[in-house]
Amino acid sequence: MKKYTKLSFSIFTALTVQIGFAFSTFANSETAATATKAEKVVEHEEKFIIYHKSEPNSTLGVPPQRPKLLSPAPLSEVTGSEVVLKWNPSEEADSYSLQVSDDANFFKFTINEPSISKTEFTATGLQKDKIYYWRVAAIKSQNNTGFTKSLYNRSSFTVK
Repeated sequence: MKKYTKLSFSIFTALTVQIGFAFSTFANSETAATATKAEKVVEHEEKFIIYHKSEPNSTLGVPPQRPKLLSPAPLSEVTGSEVVLKWNPSEEADSYSLQVSDDANFFKFTINEPSISKTEFTATGLQKDKIYYWRVAAIKSQNNTGFTKSLYNRSSFTVK
């Protein structure tokens, strides 16, 4: 039997309204105020109610554990134009997302593999004297949306 949990919250907002004349009086059912110097603060409260589906003993809303990165070790130096990236398996994961970049912020990718079933990947075509950053996230595809991917674990290495 599915249960729904009622979540409610309020948002209080204050708005400054510019008017086109020097003095005016505004009144409505929520607020009444006198505006001077072509400005009035309007205050109102908005109420929101959200119904969240919850299932007893369900793990569909829990993301998988982050995989631990094994090799290469953080800040290590590797030789050659390819390197084997390895990480520990995440118990709940059915695949992994791997990204490699020469940009620490991952704005562009050298490698972007959104679904790898193994816990290692051979990165090829790497350039000498460059620092590469890599990160891996675990994916549990049967989870509810928003809980399918763990946070990324990240590391870096230098190609010599």
